[in-house]
Amino acid sequence: VLDGRVRGHADGVFVGGPDEFGPWPRLWENKVLGNKGFGSLEKDRLKKAYPVYYAQIQLYMAYFQLTDNPALFTAVNANDMEIYAEDVPFDAPHAQEMSDKAVLVVRASAAGDMLPRVAQREDWFECVWCSFKKRCWSQS
Repeated sequence: VLDGRVRGHADGVFVGGPDEFGPWPRLWENKVLGNKGFGSLEKDRLKKAYPVYYAQIQLYMAYFQLTDNPALFTAVNANDMEIYAEDVPFDAPHAQEMSDKAVLVVRASAAGDMLPRVAQREDWFECVWCSFKKRCWSQS
């Protein structure tokens, strides 16, 4: 969306299968996590444990028009290959909030405005992986 400025890659869409794993079609998202992250999912479920993944799923469901059936979120524990599975219903207000946030970021970027950073330090784990790290931190 937004001329390709907001995009993502869903892991899959299940269009059919055994009835006990439906209803169909449904978005599928999968992650690989270590013991700590996997334990957080088991304890708190996706929305609380990984709000970024939750938002990703909500946006994909909205933009791929897969809102009628819950998404299937799975995670594999990298330490022992245990599998976690959770049905994630569509949350329209959250999807709209995340979409609005994306529009805000794209518009601010196009205008050359700097929005507040996600962290106070350049070596913050999210900043280390960000493709805009150089631009963001060169202005400090």
